[in-house]
Amino acid sequence: MTVTLFEGFLANGTDDTHCNLRLADGQIISIKAIPDTATVDVYLPDGISTPSGDAWERQDRWEARLTAGDVPVDGRYFCEVAVADVRKLIEEHGG
Repeated sequence: MTVTLFEGFLANGTDDTHCNLRLADGQIISIKAIPDTATVDVYLPDGISTPSGDAWERQDRWEARLTAGDVPVDGRYFCEVAVADVRKLIEEHGG
């Protein structure tokens, strides 16, 4: 299973912005990464369920609250998700 683009985000960071990853099944997730860190911030659309585990419990409820009046929020934002857990999610969707 290849996660080359994700690995590039991990190695180089995303310049404090969110970068989209299109998964093999057509779903798109957004990643915000700092170079050589053990965690990333992840935005998942409502159509993607989170794997079970503690990694996906740090949902940023303020993000949805702050943007609720501007743009409809159709997903969830997770802070500091372990890189291994994001790799697992990517692999579950075919890479």
